[in-house]
Amino acid sequence: MPSTTLSELDTLFHQLQRRMVESGEWDRILLQLRYQLNDAGWLDSMRAQTLEHGNGLEQPSFRELLDGTRMRAHDVPEAVKFQVLTSIRSFLDKQIE
Repeated sequence: MPSTTLSELDTLFHQLQRRMVESGEWDRILLQLRYQLNDAGWLDSMRAQTLEHGNGLEQPSFRELLDGTRMRAHDVPEAVKFQVLTSIRSFLDKQIE
């Protein structure tokens, strides 16, 4: 079995990424993600938590707000993660057949 180098994997990754963008699949998956996060109440929750965090700071900077948001961004519902990953896998399966 031939060995795959990191350079070859990088090239393959960039080719697949380009195809995903050019085909419109990237935008479709992003839209799907936004709808699902909104339906799950995650977006409203993140907005409220970020506002609360910002209001608790004397002079909030963008960096402080971003850092506070990043910490909570990992709380994406598992069902949403699963659906997005399933969409990505489906696209990749079609490209690599």
